[in-house]
Amino acid sequence: MTVEAIDPGVIAAICAIPRRFCHEEKSMRDLVAESGYYRVETILALELLHSHLNAEPSLIEDWERWSQDKRTSGGWYLTRSVGGLTVGSLDGRFEPTRFYASAMEACAEFIVRELKSVGAHVSDRERAD
Repeated sequence: MTVEAIDPGVIAAICAIPRRFCHEEKSMRDLVAESGYYRVETILALELLHSHLNAEPSLIEDWERWSQDKRTSGGWYLTRSVGGLTVGSLDGRFEPTRFYASAMEACAEFIVRELKSVGAHVSDRERAD
């Protein structure tokens, strides 16, 4: 599969994960799997997320809330800073914290990192379901 072949519905479903989490009684793992993320994770391009987040900026706020409400010591965070947003590792073990002037770019980066973190705890069998 190529980046161009990714169904826009999958991108929309990925971007809507935190919104669904607030309204449905499902785990983050289940929502990530249902979104179709595992079918596209190796070719997911930030530009596709940028485009969707730009078209629906309220999704950025949903991801910010998701980040703020997390009850874990691992994974990633997305937080407002003066003049933009910051993406970083909660436990500080991974890539350095990055500042973005663009909320859309920061959010797309956070989504990719966060979903990779969730996927690191999912078996191959679960990915195939």
